[in-house]
Amino acid sequence: MFKRMRLKILIILALSLTLFSSIVVFIAGLSIRDLSIQKAQEDAHIAFFAIRLQKEDFYEHANDNALKEYLNEFLKYYQVDNIWLSNKDNTNPYIQSVFKNKKESMEIIENIREFIIYTHIPYIENDEVVGVVSIAVNAIQERHQWLHIMLWVLVCVVIFIFLKAWILKRIFEPYLLFYRSLYKVMLDIEKGNFEQHINTNLQDEVHDIASWINRANKKIDLIIKGIESKISLLMDYQKERYDHSPFIRIQEAINELVDIYQFKQKLENCENLENIEQLVIGLFNQLDLPDVIIVEMVDFKERIIYPDDPLAFRRYMHTITTNNLESLKNAPTEQSEMELKNEFIPISIDNKNGLFVVFCISSNIHWHFLFALKEYRRISKRIIPLLSNYFDIIRTTLQSRYLFDLLRENSQKDPLTKLNNRGFLEEFSKNVTFQAKHISIDYAILMVDIDFFKRVNDNYGHNIGDYVLCELARVFKQEIRKSDLAVRYGGEEFLVLLLSCEQEGAIAVGTKIKECFEHIVFESDLGDTFSCTLSIGVSLFPHDANSVSLAIKYADIALYQAKNRGRNQIICFSQDMLPKDFNPSKI
Repeated sequence: MFKRMRLKILIILALSLTLFSSIVVFIAGLSIRDLSIQKAQEDAHIAFFAIRLQKEDFYEHANDNALKEYLNEFLKYYQVDNIWLSNKDNTNPYIQSVFKNKKESMEIIENIREFIIYTHIPYIENDEVVGVVSIAVNAIQERHQWLHIMLWVLVCVVIFIFLKAWILKRIFEPYLLFYRSLYKVMLDIEKGNFEQHINTNLQDEVHDIASWINRANKKIDLIIKGIESKISLLMDYQKERYDHSPFIRIQEAINELVDIYQFKQKLENCENLENIEQLVIGLFNQLDLPDVIIVEMVDFKERIIYPDDPLAFRRYMHTITTNNLESLKNAPTEQSEMELKNEFIPISIDNKNGLFVVFCISSNIHWHFLFALKEYRRISKRIIPLLSNYFDIIRTTLQSRYLFDLLRENSQKDPLTKLNNRGFLEEFSKNVTFQAKHISIDYAILMVDIDFFKRVNDNYGHNIGDYVLCELARVFKQEIRKSDLAVRYGGEEFLVLLLSCEQEGAIAVGTKIKECFEHIVFESDLGDTFSCTLSIGVSLFPHDANSVSLAIKYADIALYQAKNRGRNQIICFSQDMLPKDFNPSKI
């Protein structure tokens, strides 16, 4: 672009210089011609008046030989080439015009080799034109002299123009270099590269502009790299899936991340497994993957989830057989779980491109997905990472859902608070600990105790104490998510397990539970009112412990510290709280 613009500028300058030179030459030529004619007329008049002053009887002796000799001698001293006399018999139209109008006339003969000006002056006596004096002046020499002068002037002008252009070039060359560098940097910015810098030797405002742009590029580059590094922690982020421009790329990735987060929220709000299945099917339709078969395997027993059609199950079995996937379908071992995690196997489904995915939920529960792509779609680098990001969310929710369903099915609830009791916790802890070895799963564990609860029973009766326990259970149900778990651990102690929750989030949830419970005003049978406070110990699995049971013990130790420090507070577990003789292997 810059080269084309520079070429246009040079062409315009060349045309402008040519036009300027042509105009100068044209004007100079006209001026030289006028000056030559004017000079010839002046010489003719000088010669005419000189002759007439010296020879009063000039016309009367016009044909004398003596006069002719005089005129020949006269020509040597005046810048005229010839002088002759004419009478009315001369047929020259210019001479006839002088006789008629009593005014002089001028006749010009002009070509490349000669430039002759004939001045015809009337010879008047007694107010009558008695004859015409014709004086010829050859102005070719004067024209040559003026042309030489104008040529030198033109040469000087051209030299001045080129000198001025050279000086301007020297002055503006640094600015042109700055423009080239700026143009290159802008092209790189358009391509998403902010690492290039503008180079300039100028020390004026242009240098300041270059410095500002360079600093801005550096900051933008650092910000983009920082954002992309954070995005890669939250999802399977591959740059080639998105636009080459970093701003559009980040916007597309964030939009995708927001969609995934919103989908995660919908999953967490699902009340049962059937709702989760419907939500997952809706997701595939949204991703333009409507031709999908979902099969659940529990202890090698197969159940088709979608579509509810026997022909779909036959299609699934036929695809598994024709693509030699029997070994993967029937291999729920720990090794195969690790190998199949987020692995998308290209297959052929009814002569169409497709994908097969084994979804490991637990050691004995798998979901199989068969995707048949549309004819105009191929297995692209964009489809697989996008599905992988959603599958990570689906896996965590399904694991929690299956574990909680298992807990509800195989365990009894506390008859008073309707919460899960301590007996259910053992199997739940084993399943969570097992899953944590293969996938990323974490819990924040809150051990909650009602402060001075024995005084409530002693002072107001056990019926009031039972009511206090039920109210605390109600607070738990109100403040925790459906994916979280509240357990009556024993007596006035409760256990809350928060799925995918960091320490700060656990403290925030514990604070809400604590404040909400403290604002409840209880009334005894005798009309006395009172309130209760809570002490809470917090630990994190697997951050603090490699098993849920050990993490529960650590939360209990943190609760013990909260009681010793005055109760009515939240304490997070740290290693310095452990007794010197504490042995984790015995837990």
